Amino acid sequence: FLKIKNGNVELKHNPKYIHFEADNFIYDTENFTVTSEGYYLGETPNYDSILNLKYDEFINKYKGSFVVVKYNKSNKNISIYNDLLSKKYIYYFSSDNLTMCSTSYFEILSELKAEDIKLSIDDDGVKDMLVRGSFTDNRTYTKEIKFLRAFEYICIDDEFNVNKLEYPKPISTISMNEARDKAYKLFQDGVKLAINKNEQFKRDHIASLSGGMDTRAVFLQLIQNNIKNIVTYTYAQSNSMDEIISKQIAKDYKVKNIFYPLDNAEFILDRDK
Repeated sequence: FLKIKNGNVELKHNPKYIHFEADNFIYDTENFTVTSEGYYLGETPNYDSILNLKYDEFINKYKGSFVVVKYNKSNKNISIYNDLLSKKYIYYFSSDNLTMCSTSYFEILSELKAEDIKLSIDDDGVKDMLVRGSFTDNRTYTKEIKFLRAFEYICIDDEFNVNKLEYPKPISTISMNEARDKAYKLFQDGVKLAINKNEQFKRDHIASLSGGMDTRAVFLQLIQNNIKNIVTYTYAQSNSMDEIISKQIAKDYKVKNIFYPLDNAEFILDRDK
């Protein structure tokens, strides 16, 4: 969480979900504060990497779901990065004398209420959430709070700026089969990085497993890599095809399956659990 009010900087490191402790850190020196929250596939960045690599260099080297903050105390310049696909959202609010950034929309909302700042409802954002179940197109419930999209990053010096990298150009010179093979190779490499990191930190391999193709593909990659200690979990309506298929797959491959029912929306009451 970052708050800049009338030139005063407040930076809190507060990762909510930690998978690998090494990936969540804050280094506070006389001249700089650098912090990271989230997780990295493979190598974890160090202080020098965050300090010296530009955004495009950083995201080309490190993959995962993360937020990185670099704060230069001498000139109060701040850079905020997240992963290339913005899987870990960064929400932000900026006005003449107040700027806030957080991985939690409601954390910013609470701060703005405490500051007695009036907000206006974003009708399109609410509609998107009702239809899609997630924020889309840089919209949230309120017009004043926004979030970073893929290929965007924040720079704060004398002004607050959201900068954009160019989207990669489509590859049109290769066949569909070549494109499929490239995509599958990237997928295999990503799973292998996740497997190696789990084993480095002596963690069990936990995979969501539903009736869909996405979760089955990841689960079967674990099987193909001869991983034994797999735990699968499924959340769905009781007696749905998701429950039936996932339990059958877990039984076929002799792995543990944890089923969590979403019946009657009672999961909302104990979602933290």
